[in-house]
Amino acid sequence: MANTNHLLHEIDVAVAALKVQKWTATLPFNGILCKPADDVLMASFQDRHDLFSLTRTIYKGFIVRFDPQTFPVASGGVAKNKASMKKLFDSLMCASHHHGFCQLVSHNQNKAGRKHLRCSNFQIHRQNTATKTAVGELRQSTLVCDRKNSRGPKGQSLPKRTRTSKATNSNETCKVKLAFDVDSVSMFLVCGIGESQHEGHLPRNAIDMATRKRIVPAAAADFQKMSANHNIGPGKTAAMVEEEFGLHLTRRQVAQMQQMAKLADDLNNTDELEQYKHLDSDTDRVLAEEERCNLLCPVSWGSWY
Repeated sequence: MANTNHLLHEIDVAVAALKVQKWTATLPFNGILCKPADDVLMASFQDRHDLFSLTRTIYKGFIVRFDPQTFPVASGGVAKNKASMKKLFDSLMCASHHHGFCQLVSHNQNKAGRKHLRCSNFQIHRQNTATKTAVGELRQSTLVCDRKNSRGPKGQSLPKRTRTSKATNSNETCKVKLAFDVDSVSMFLVCGIGESQHEGHLPRNAIDMATRKRIVPAAAADFQKMSANHNIGPGKTAAMVEEEFGLHLTRRQVAQMQQMAKLADDLNNTDELEQYKHLDSDTDRVLAEEERCNLLCPVSWGSWY
């Protein structure tokens, strides 16, 4: 038992030492590095830039424009381009998920009217939501669960060796940030501001990060819904999605998508709801989503039987 406790202590010390080290992720993405006044209407947007590296102050005054054909813009600033901005952020989140060893999240608009992408470890949690470090006599740490180890000499339950991994002050959060804006030409990254050095957490592989629904391609979502109509279980569907699209989804995520597809199919075949289909209700939105995704599956089902 002493050897096990010593090993666990060494692991805790090693992880704590790694967490205090800063590291830089990469985020390759297509765009044009230029000045705001440069003419880029006839330029090619196929050059790839590491967006994190462009947060250094030596690039202040430059921007990275993104293809307006892929991310169209309208007059009115960020407030009038929410759909295109969401599409751009989804693409950037997907790229960071696969290449950046970190998970980016969208943050609110600041006073300058810019939108930010931040590292998911930027949030500060309240003290009462954090798991307090246990004190006093604790349970014995073992690699295999043993009910006897959770009880004291008189049979009372002993506290676990738990501590919080949530940041409770600004010194523990990750400061990584990218700033984006929009003008009459295109959406662009504002260079020279933000932060590229991660801190307070370790780099993570794509398979260790949760795949958020917003970064799942439409083809993969359609594939899951079609598998529900073919009565293929969520476990097997998750394996099929990982092989065909390279996405690591949990069984619960796939099951939720399939249940919604079956619900929409059942509602679509219910005669009693026919008179309500013209209303702008949740039922209509489910039906419209199912009709939009009711496409031919791009993968042959026979290869899985």
